[in-house]
Amino acid sequence: MSQYLITAKFRPSRSRSDKSKPGVVYYAIYGPESSDACARPRRCVNSDISGADAGVLEERRSEVLAGLRLIYCVIESLSESGVAFGLDDVVSGFRSALGGDSRMQDVVRRSRGDFAMQSGLVAVGREYRDCFMTSCGNPESFFEYVDVLSQSFRREHKVSRARGYLATVSNLRDYVGGRDVLFAEIDRSFVVGYADYLRGAGIAEMSQSFYLRTFRALLNHASEAGVAVNGNDWFRNLNMRIDHSGRSTLSRALDRDTLMKIEQLPLVGDKSLELVRDMFMFGFYCRGMELVDIANLTMSNIEDGYLVYRRRLKGLVNRVPLGGHARRIIDKYRSADSSYLFPLLDDSRRILFASVRNGVSQSIKAIGRMIDCPQLSFSMNIGTWKVLMSESNISDILIAGA
Repeated sequence: MSQYLITAKFRPSRSRSDKSKPGVVYYAIYGPESSDACARPRRCVNSDISGADAGVLEERRSEVLAGLRLIYCVIESLSESGVAFGLDDVVSGFRSALGGDSRMQDVVRRSRGDFAMQSGLVAVGREYRDCFMTSCGNPESFFEYVDVLSQSFRREHKVSRARGYLATVSNLRDYVGGRDVLFAEIDRSFVVGYADYLRGAGIAEMSQSFYLRTFRALLNHASEAGVAVNGNDWFRNLNMRIDHSGRSTLSRALDRDTLMKIEQLPLVGDKSLELVRDMFMFGFYCRGMELVDIANLTMSNIEDGYLVYRRRLKGLVNRVPLGGHARRIIDKYRSADSSYLFPLLDDSRRILFASVRNGVSQSIKAIGRMIDCPQLSFSMNIGTWKVLMSESNISDILIAGA
């Protein structure tokens, strides 16, 4: 069964005569994707939820979710009827349910209870996906199993792992031409064929390694859950390691003059670039930090003049003395309205790190162009710290700006 997609969006008022007229929340229902190049069919249905701006989606989230749950139950009911249906039937059924049609009582009742969505039937927009439980419509489907698994990780706030699983599934879909894959189909020849496909597609070695290692991890997870056989032997003799011999720390580091250019770059007129520059320098002052670690720092990570945090990529606890430069950057962005040190994420979790990472990536590239360093990346603050400290006798206290 092809997937429908449902989500909720906000439409501002288009009234020219009354600027104070509120906008409205509407439900967007997308039909199954077609095999040709045509745009995915869509129907929009207004709700009775209105507000001044898109913030109403969060303020009245429970009501928005109730509407999405009802739309899902309408689609599920139509699917179980055994009769062919389309978007117009879904919209008609939804409106009938809202209007109190007695024929839709069971559908309304189900939407208000606990149920698990069939992942192969309906997908929900990512802003609301974590609020729905899912079940495999086909327990033999590898893709549906991964979809359910990734959603469970999202509910546990393990977003990066879930994203990695879904990225691998997307690549596997390309390999098999978009069709579903059953566990029974996956064997040594399937895995070797996938590895050959990755090489033939010209995908970077690091990405090849990532896809194969993630694929193996997914199969191991399925094996432990008792839904698939152990397939470790299928990956035997496949090279999934990355050769870092030609990629030294030096190649990922800046020289002292370039670092000074970044620090002294006049960016007062562009707050977003200034913030990214300051976070880059903060990472350097704190002995090199990944963006994900900086973005998630809160005031609770500061203890008696030290920055204490757990590295999200490796799980190691770091304890770094905060020098004068680092403290001044913290004071510059400290806000009573947020527990985070830097204004990237928010306490309501409405802002996803993925969108933050993309914005920072664009800003750091823009800074790189300004200083004639097109290869500049945020993680270079780490290599730069290591190289500059190894090349000099400057003490930690001096480099930290105490």
